[in-house]
Amino acid sequence: MNITDEYIKRISVNDSAYKNGMALVKSKSFLKYYISKDGSVIFSECTGSAKTPYKVFVDFLDNDNPVFYCTCPSRQVPCKHAIGLIYAYSLKERFFTEETPLEILEKREKALLKKEKKETQKSSTPKPKKVNLSAEKKKAEMQLEGLNILEKLILNIINDGLGSIDKKKIDMIDAQSKQLGNYYLTGTQIMLGNLISAFMENDKELSYQKSTICITSIYVFIKKAREYINRKLSDPEMKKDTDTDIETLLGYAWQLNDLEASGSYLDDAKLIQLKFTSYDDPYLKEIVDKAYYINLNDGKVYKTYNYRPYKALKYIPEEDSIRSLILPKRMYIYPGYQNRRIRWESADYREVNSEDIDNLKALAKSSFAEVLKEVKNNFKNILSDKDNAVLLHYIKIVKVSDNYALKDDKGELILLDKKDVPLIISLSDSCDDGYMLADICKSEDNTLIYAKPLSVILDKKLVEICF
Repeated sequence: MNITDEYIKRISVNDSAYKNGMALVKSKSFLKYYISKDGSVIFSECTGSAKTPYKVFVDFLDNDNPVFYCTCPSRQVPCKHAIGLIYAYSLKERFFTEETPLEILEKREKALLKKEKKETQKSSTPKPKKVNLSAEKKKAEMQLEGLNILEKLILNIINDGLGSIDKKKIDMIDAQSKQLGNYYLTGTQIMLGNLISAFMENDKELSYQKSTICITSIYVFIKKAREYINRKLSDPEMKKDTDTDIETLLGYAWQLNDLEASGSYLDDAKLIQLKFTSYDDPYLKEIVDKAYYINLNDGKVYKTYNYRPYKALKYIPEEDSIRSLILPKRMYIYPGYQNRRIRWESADYREVNSEDIDNLKALAKSSFAEVLKEVKNNFKNILSDKDNAVLLHYIKIVKVSDNYALKDDKGELILLDKKDVPLIISLSDSCDDGYMLADICKSEDNTLIYAKPLSVILDKKLVEICF
């Protein structure tokens, strides 16, 4: 078992669990450490708030999917006691050899029976997922009703004028947004949340610009969603569209079996994380972990999301930067546009080597004209999420009037936000022949397209940019 600090952070539910687990080891809360004769199980007892010590086990029979057991009342998996036990093992604390605990043998037997049953079901002739057409039809009809309500709301806002927006109207829009969930339009809550945020901008001109964009987007969505739902109602099988993200915008939560059934997956992905960030969404009351990855096999930049509602922060693991090369057993790809969302259930990890970095550089886009053409097409799709993260190869950073820009080998330019440049320059001895992951954005007044640096490759290292 190769246990690294990065691995422990990755399996920890959150940073508190990670730190609390380390603290248990440092405070010598574990009575004695044990390891099974075959080396697959580590176990111990840990003093806590209960009268008797908690029994904690970590079963590494399947290295890719360790199983954690603890008698403590925590609902977190792994709990701080399991994290502490693994941390102690990584520190090479003395572990005494013992027989595999009976509790583990019993749990393994149950897990094996469950696995055999699952494999038997898999090996039998697969039955197509049965769709309750009657329920699907009723749901679609209710969505059409909800779209009528949403359309009426937007038309009222337009007719009354943006100058009439006050706290009372914002509260009404918020209440209407929640009501639309009853019509299976949960995706519209994000759209109306963005509209409310635009209304609350302090800068009136900026508020007007953002509000206009939001209203236009919602109106286009209503039209396209109505067409899509009517088309689906005319389909005897009521099939969902897996080529665009219209179902996601309506609020459908894609399951992995949906993506597998539609063939939306890859089995040979080799991923390097290019950028990790977390942000707070106060309207939806959740923390979102977001990361960009590049697949060394197809050169595409993908993204992941990990949603952690405020109420469940203790139980949903927060994600972190990953410095290893990731080899998912199966990488599922969600419907979407430029940077499609991905997810995997299990993966192998290894160190990123110099050859991987060379392959990464070879995948960078060197023709800015082609990049801008593709990005502009994405901007034209008013319903796209506007993520345009691209790995760029630039020849030079040049001064353009009072601004800066990336320059490619054909002389094409992509503007940078000038406040980003000093840090980029300070990271490197030269502004020539560089590699950058950048989000291609539009200025708030829609007059400029520019690159927002997310990370840069310096020699053989990837450096994330934080502003």
